Amino acid sequence: MCVLTFLQQNAEWMCAIAITYFAWKQYAITQLQIQQDLRMQRLELAQQLDEACKNFPLNKEEANALVEWCLSHSSKFMFLLNEKDATCFTKFIDFLWDIRMKYTNNISFNQIETTKVFMNFLSTIDMLLGNAKYGLTEIKQDKPKK
Repeated sequence: MCVLTFLQQNAEWMCAIAITYFAWKQYAITQLQIQQDLRMQRLELAQQLDEACKNFPLNKEEANALVEWCLSHSSKFMFLLNEKDATCFTKFIDFLWDIRMKYTNNISFNQIETTKVFMNFLSTIDMLLGNAKYGLTEIKQDKPKK
């Protein structure tokens, strides 16, 4: 009888503890779901990048198309990667822009070495996307000077 009386007198407290524990578990599950969703978005973006860059651009039109694709997806890269990791993507766009300019101005370049650099950029960006474990990046803007 003593245990039954104790349980009846403390039922409110036990329910409050159980509800708190349940809420904490729900929060943890939600956080895991958010992380998993971000990982899937990063994986999808890496696959899209691989598909877009499956061939080294061999002329001005291909280089233009690749630059356009990168620029149209740049916001995804900027928000899915932190600032330090996103600089690799901006360097990749600069690299593609240089290739495009060389084709436009008929400037010769070592295509084998350039292809190696191209593939190095791709593998680095893929690794950055695949290994990212942080949330969405918050882009910090400079405060206007008064």
